[in-house]
Amino acid sequence: MKAVVVGSGIGGLAASIRLAAAGHHVVVLERNPVVGGKVADLDEAGYRFDLGPTMLTLPEVFDELFRRAGTTLADQLELVRLDPQVRYRWPNGSTLDIGDDPTATVAEVERLSPGSGLAWHEFAQHAAEVWQASERTLLAGPPDASVVSRLTAPLDIGRLDGRRTLAKASASYFDDERLQQLVNRYAAYSGSSPYLAPATAANLVHVEQAHGVWHVIGGVGRLRDALARAATSIGVELRTGADVGRISAHAGVVTGVELAD
Repeated sequence: MKAVVVGSGIGGLAASIRLAAAGHHVVVLERNPVVGGKVADLDEAGYRFDLGPTMLTLPEVFDELFRRAGTTLADQLELVRLDPQVRYRWPNGSTLDIGDDPTATVAEVERLSPGSGLAWHEFAQHAAEVWQASERTLLAGPPDASVVSRLTAPLDIGRLDGRRTLAKASASYFDDERLQQLVNRYAAYSGSSPYLAPATAANLVHVEQAHGVWHVIGGVGRLRDALARAATSIGVELRTGADVGRISAHAGVVTGVELAD
């Protein structure tokens, strides 16, 4: 079967690799002159700056993807697990380091905001439950299946914590506005508003604490380059400067993709 992937961000490159590994002829159409989507970088005066994402999480997901193309993450990239993961600074001069060790992070939160260490521990436990429910539902089964159809445990729909916003969730755990800001950035750093995004985003707290935050030597752009190499190595055709005008269809069936020209 022939498949067309519109857009060559990380998601588009990953989809193309999975399709090609499954035996399909794949063409990726990208309107920009380079692939990568929001994963972009700038070379200036001998330095390279990431213009989009600056760190990597869940490296095992990428390793599984590279293996479909006959290689491994370790063969393609050098990663360093960060500790501390993030250093926060506020205008009043206070600082907070989120460490790779959850116990150390609890102690650091307690130092910043006396009495809040236990609340952070409880919030981290909640985040772990949200992540586990997400793995069983949002991240399981065919992509076109509804969340309800993926439920294996009836209570998981509640464990996803999708009926309130992330901002309301953070306020329910922390009185200190700095800690609310810290939690809310888990929506903001992916381009969402914590006042609109569901509290399901809290699972990212667990992702970082349990699976680590990783620096890609050379910048995240090296991940983009490695995925592009892996895709082309198994036959994916990457076409840049190809602006898609519309997806054509007949009788409810997709028949092709028309370029803007």
